[in-house]
Amino acid sequence: ADLEYRREGKQIEVLPLPAGIDVGSPYFVREGDGERWRKGPPLERDPATGNLRIPVGLEAVVRKSVLQGTPLELLLVVDGQPRLATIAHKEEEPEPEPDPDPTGAGSGGFDFEAACEAELAALMRPEDPPRASRPPGSTERQRQRQQSREHRRKRDRGVRQEWEYLVCIDFTEVKNPRVRVHTTRPGVDPEAEQGGAHLFAGRDVVLRAWHRKGVGLEATLGGTVGFRSFTYVPDFEAFRGQGAGPKGADTRPPVDPTPYGKRFSGRKADDQPVTLTVAASATQGTGKDAQQIRVAELQHPFRVTDVYLGALRLSVAGTWAPWDRRYGTATSTTPQNPGEEVVITDGADLGLANLELLAGYTVFFTPVYHGERTVTAGSYFGLGVLGTDTAKGLDALTSGHVGLELAVGRDFGIALDFSLRRTQKLRGDLDVGSPVEGRDIDRLGITPAFGVVLNLSPRFWKAVGAARKGVL
Repeated sequence: ADLEYRREGKQIEVLPLPAGIDVGSPYFVREGDGERWRKGPPLERDPATGNLRIPVGLEAVVRKSVLQGTPLELLLVVDGQPRLATIAHKEEEPEPEPDPDPTGAGSGGFDFEAACEAELAALMRPEDPPRASRPPGSTERQRQRQQSREHRRKRDRGVRQEWEYLVCIDFTEVKNPRVRVHTTRPGVDPEAEQGGAHLFAGRDVVLRAWHRKGVGLEATLGGTVGFRSFTYVPDFEAFRGQGAGPKGADTRPPVDPTPYGKRFSGRKADDQPVTLTVAASATQGTGKDAQQIRVAELQHPFRVTDVYLGALRLSVAGTWAPWDRRYGTATSTTPQNPGEEVVITDGADLGLANLELLAGYTVFFTPVYHGERTVTAGSYFGLGVLGTDTAKGLDALTSGHVGLELAVGRDFGIALDFSLRRTQKLRGDLDVGSPVEGRDIDRLGITPAFGVVLNLSPRFWKAVGAARKGVL
């Protein structure tokens, strides 16, 4: 079975899935030759029609496969039997000539691509200077790996820089609006530029839309609609033009040369998926009878990915202080030195081991992307909230930590660290075996320590608590 789609330039419309697919059964996706299978996002039904719909995550994968011409396979359960579905790549059909139909099927000579490129040029950020690159690999696989690494480096640099998304919409054809998504710094979000359905959290979205005179646009960004939809109200008087003309003449209102513009602040990942909704309306009637009627509405979904440059940590640390000792007093057993004397009560040779609860922060060396199992390193800084103490057993605010962490995603990491601990040291005028004579034997001091820290984010602990609550 083949997944079907329609293509117009870079716009890919994925058609509904066959009705025989079992919604409750898992399915798996494989991109490219020799890649591993991975589980696909959950399937859903359209509440209006009851038909199966392509999930947002899978729709972006299909668009990417079509645009790049790479193989894509899906292993699904259809009518109770496992079936292999593939993307059937077709030759791109030439775009039809503009239709002079007065209901708004033609563009009237408006060059949407050129208008969008002009807006992009006005917003474009300067490119980074080119970096020295390695010679291309000798095999196709090596060249693909090199290209993949370069794309990751460009994305990692880009998420730390200033730029926006530009969304261009051609609404001069209310029957067939076109959407283009660009970034104002090249290469920082290939998924958005290729599939048009992705945003990095916190990035502003600049909207530019073109329409005909007599048509008003209003745009919003928000909500949780995860599938692209388009509604058109046909045979509306405002799109038929005014007055009579020669047979076959285009009597529609001319294209408005001034674009509709709006800027949206960056979305949070918790808001995802979000949808850009653009509604077109026109005035019907005249005088007191005039009223604004919505004639078309476009909903364009975006999947929002959060990017983490650092993460809070609630950690457990095991430390060893090689120069720390625990001192006490004991009665002398020698007749030459009666009374009490200083003795070492613990850790005479190997120092002292301690267990601590830490609160801290990790600064990642490379960005970590939500939903990706990014493995990276980072600098860890922590404060001992609660730990063992030489005199009290437990004490608060015991130490300061700095270390090197190996992180897997945002929520988990292991660090090797160096710390300075608050401890009780022997007074400077005393030594082991010195007579005490009723004096205090120790004073507040600082000692270095080394340790291993298990770093977990607050969200990890929250998930553990929710899992325990569900089990209980």
